[in-house]
Amino acid sequence: MTELKLPYSLDAERSVLGAFFIDPTLVRILGLEAEDFYRPAHRVIFKAMNRLVANGKPVELELLLDSIGEKQIDEAGGLQYLAEVAGAAATSISARHYSEIVQRKAAQRRVKVACSELLGMDGDDPDEWTDAQRAVQRSMEPTTTDMIDQQQRAKRWREKYTRKSPQFLPVPLQRWEEWIGGIPLGAQTVIGARPSMGKTALGLFLGLTLALAGIPVAYFSLESPWEQIHQRLIVMLSWLQGRWYDGLAIKADDLRSREADPDEVCIWSRDIAKLPIYVEDRVTSLPRLVSKARAITHTHGVQGIFLDLVGKVKDRSVRGENQQRETIHRASYEFSRIAVECNVATILMAHLNRQAQGVLEPTLAHLRMAGDLENDADLVVMMARETMDTDWGKFTVRKNRDGRADMGFRYAFLRQHLAFGNFTTAEGPE
Repeated sequence: MTELKLPYSLDAERSVLGAFFIDPTLVRILGLEAEDFYRPAHRVIFKAMNRLVANGKPVELELLLDSIGEKQIDEAGGLQYLAEVAGAAATSISARHYSEIVQRKAAQRRVKVACSELLGMDGDDPDEWTDAQRAVQRSMEPTTTDMIDQQQRAKRWREKYTRKSPQFLPVPLQRWEEWIGGIPLGAQTVIGARPSMGKTALGLFLGLTLALAGIPVAYFSLESPWEQIHQRLIVMLSWLQGRWYDGLAIKADDLRSREADPDEVCIWSRDIAKLPIYVEDRVTSLPRLVSKARAITHTHGVQGIFLDLVGKVKDRSVRGENQQRETIHRASYEFSRIAVECNVATILMAHLNRQAQGVLEPTLAHLRMAGDLENDADLVVMMARETMDTDWGKFTVRKNRDGRADMGFRYAFLRQHLAFGNFTTAEGPE
């Protein structure tokens, strides 16, 4: 009898295991099981990775070696092979593709084995034939854990509700809190504005106030270098923590012209470094942005992810006349998936088109690539000021899946401190 040849793809298995080093959250999301891997060494590695993720640890080579244990190192292929797997890292976007290959090959193996056993039977026992037929049928059923029934979903929701898990991240603006509730968790928020209207300042202001409340946030800056981001954070922090005392708040112009007290600047700079706000200004590639966002969510418990600016995301795999539109569509889709799968808030900063110039209440039609961004967003907020010199502006909610839309409220903009406050007072958050 000839030996049964089973389908498999070792390259796909190595690639998806390598992706877990970049983004450990994929271990649970992709729905793979140890039995889906053909090579025994890959099963050992996957089980060890699963243990790390279950214990809330990052997937790193040293931790993986500890999870595998000395007795199973050889079964996992040895130290050199583990290093090769770590170097075969795929991006989180392509990881889904390789995962589907692994699962498809595993399903084909199950069917082939079951059919081979059925064809090899020579007895007349009807019960035995029935069991064999059922085995073939079961082999063709999907085994991925990504398919969750309604009872499991309901159980997860009840557990989350009884823990009184927050539905929104807090916002230091009274009207925003009252009318919207905050920044929705497990959802995507799009903030649109014309250039120089304060999108970056708003994103950093919201991120800083969350970090001050002990909520870790990540800020991906595709527009400003880290030095400028750090400078703005110093100005905001000095105002937030020292605004009740004359002379303590550092002004943006004074810091730029180096007229601020160096001792005070150093104090605020050290305080910024201690806060759980993680700034990344070196990544513009969509696959790397997605991988880094997922990884930082897992390793640092980030609950808010800011992307400034979505229109500047790059994706080399996209070609053609509609390159920018397709890239924005992919970025919006990928970050919305991160929001849902990791239960975090993703906040995308976006430009409004030229027709929004001077318009105090922009509509969705003023949003660049409006259809692509609107479809994936749960909340769309427009921000506008009459002129760049105006010290107040207006937020207009154009989409809100969980509340009121097509309404607006004013805010105060403290230019010298790059801060935002309630329109009724220039003193900011209460």
